[in-house]
Parts: sequence; C-alpha cells; structure tokens
Amino acid sequence: MLSQWPTSPILQSWVFHNFEPTEAQREAARRSAERALELQPDLPEAHLARGYSLYYGDRKYDAALKEFAIA
Repeated sequence: MLSQWPTSPILQSWVFHNFEPTEAQREAARRSAERALELQPDLPEAHLARGYSLYYGDRKYDAALKEFAIA
C-alpha cells in the first residue's frame, strides 16, 4: 500500500537527525521523500515526509512548516 511507503523517508530523516547525521543518510531521506511526492503528490504522508526531510536534513524550517501545513 503506497500510503504506508512514506513512513520510510520519515524514518530516514529521524535516523539522520538522531543517530547518523551523514550526507548519505540526509540524501537518502530527501530522495525518498521526493519520490513519494512524485508517486502521489496529494498524499498527506508524502508531504509530511518532505517536511521532515526539510526540517531535519536541510534545516529549512519555513519550507518544512509549509509541507506540514499541506499534510
């Protein structure tokens, strides 16, 4: 089920933030979140995943809050 798939980039962003703050982990979270949005741009979980990637990975807090609002 696709609606469960975006939990993977959310988890990847969390791992980046809490355990493995490497460029590879940040990039994996970003790519997964972007892919979720490509597959289903109206899926709230995809916007949530993108928000976590922006917040934890890129520290683009305003952009992250916009994605959270969409979700």
